[in-house]
Amino acid sequence: MIAIAPELLVAAGIAAAVSLCLAAVLSMAGPIDQPVGRSLHRTPTPRAGGLALIGGLAAGLISLWPLWPVADVYPYVWLMLALMLAGLMGFADDVLGLNALSKLVMQILLGVFLATNLVTSHLWLPMPWGDQLVSGLVMVILVSAWVVGSMNAVNFMDGANGMALMTACAIALALLMHGAGIWALWLLVCPLAILLLNASGRVFLGDVGSQPLGLLIAAMALPTINGHWAVAPVVMGLAPFIVDVGCTLVMRAWRREPLHQAHRQHLYQVLIDHGHPHLPVSACYAAFAWLGTLGALLADGASMGGIILFWYGLLTISWLVVRRRYVRRSAQA
Repeated sequence: MIAIAPELLVAAGIAAAVSLCLAAVLSMAGPIDQPVGRSLHRTPTPRAGGLALIGGLAAGLISLWPLWPVADVYPYVWLMLALMLAGLMGFADDVLGLNALSKLVMQILLGVFLATNLVTSHLWLPMPWGDQLVSGLVMVILVSAWVVGSMNAVNFMDGANGMALMTACAIALALLMHGAGIWALWLLVCPLAILLLNASGRVFLGDVGSQPLGLLIAAMALPTINGHWAVAPVVMGLAPFIVDVGCTLVMRAWRREPLHQAHRQHLYQVLIDHGHPHLPVSACYAAFAWLGTLGALLADGASMGGIILFWYGLLTISWLVVRRRYVRRSAQA
């Protein structure tokens, strides 16, 4: 672990304390998630725990304001604003129920917002043939697509106790081992502060939490937050979620099932339906996220594009093998 400046440790402590206090309050109040057919829980549960995440991040940023030059804090304000907008969208979805198209449009707008405010004139992307420089409209489109993909991946996978928070902590921990900045530290301590209540099923993140969490993980790959080196580690760290979501969508499309309709066909849902407890399943996904992030950090940057393809291919094959095994088990039951 790298040495961390005292003011950053103080900011992290403040962020964690605020998240913990808010999570405790929100576990007893707020919107209630009522179990439905696709739910993996059986009792009504508060689902506004994501407000604790946003509150902790905001408190941490505010605590740094008097200590850092305004020019250094300025990019972080844009990211915090985007996180709050994502949380507002998620809260509206939790309370009112937004349709899929309206959420997609808002996610795209948030992606464009980050691309135009948190990325400089260009971006280096790892490709199988080497790093590729992208700029202009292509860069905005790619960053926006990445943000939308990350937000939806985390949102879709936030159905098991501790799943999203454990994975976020795993990615953040690996990034901190390589020398990432304050946002990686906040991405570790704020979810950790909420994890005990979330993992025990006493409070859910809700869309108010999963949407900004997905956006924050996506932002960890942007140069203004961590530098160009973080692109590949974050892309590989989120691979377990992206592969599960992507493969499930392809499977549903192949079966001509409506893609926008809620379901419980993700692999993690299948595993839990077959009797595996929430926490071991969530820990397994988090372990693969940590391995992917750390593997990218330790790998040779010149071949990073190929390593990313290999990692996604390996996880896809694993998804197919494990799912086929449990489908056969169901058929024999």
